[in-house]
Amino acid sequence: NGGDVYAASAIYTALKEHQGNVTVKIDGTAISAASVIAMAGNEVLMSPTSVMMIHNPWTFVEGEAKDLEHYAGVLREVKETILNAYQLKTGKSRDEISELMDTETWMGAEKAISMGFANGRLYEPGEEVSSEAYQGMVNGARMVFNSLRNKPMKLEVQNQKEDQSDQVKEDELAKARLNLEKLRY
Repeated sequence: NGGDVYAASAIYTALKEHQGNVTVKIDGTAISAASVIAMAGNEVLMSPTSVMMIHNPWTFVEGEAKDLEHYAGVLREVKETILNAYQLKTGKSRDEISELMDTETWMGAEKAISMGFANGRLYEPGEEVSSEAYQGMVNGARMVFNSLRNKPMKLEVQNQKEDQSDQVKEDELAKARLNLEKLRY
């Protein structure tokens, strides 16, 4: 499934830094932030029953107009970073990928391959599933199950009254920055 865009960025970078070839096998879903992680693979293989989905980043925000405007800018900048991963993998233009993200694009294996988000299918005729692949699928299913327990984080921005002390304002700003780190993709 999806997840936190900042965690996805760290995982993507770690995989890209790996000295060997990285093969990403999508056995169920690569949705949202998980699709960004998948782009790190030298080879991305999808099960014929799997799906990938890309979309614009989103979050929950509270606050006054200037807070909402600020976080709209943050989301636009985060989208630019996500576009980098998709563009490096697919070779498509930023405008084309941006449009796909704007419309929330869902892709089965064949569509993802034809659009450059994947390189091939798993389980071609005559191909057997290895015990390592089976264990990977079991572990993947466990990760999906565990991720379903997580609920979207709520980014809270508190209105600050003019009569608050500078320290209180700094504390509130620090809390808002910490919550921003929980920005969900």
